[in-house]
Amino acid sequence: MRKAKAHAKQVEVKGIRLSLRIGEHDLQVRRDQSKRFMDDGNRVRVEIILKGRERQHVDLARKILEEFVVSLQDVRVDQPFAKQGGVLSMVVAKK
Repeated sequence: MRKAKAHAKQVEVKGIRLSLRIGEHDLQVRRDQSKRFMDDGNRVRVEIILKGRERQHVDLARKILEEFVVSLQDVRVDQPFAKQGGVLSMVVAKK
């Protein structure tokens, strides 16, 4: 039992941070990085941190987050949209 546990692959949760004012190229770089993480067998936590007056625009942040997850293609949502303080996040993994 202990040997099997020692050889088991630990699945990590890698983090990707977006922002409300993220550019298209930066979004593409984050998308490629997320795909690389998932190809390695890890899950990805996608988060947006809202600062100051950005906190009033939770709807925009949610839209950016959901569009990003849809653009990843062929993923499942392990943890749906959650908001804790000024941090909005989702956890996704490869299907």
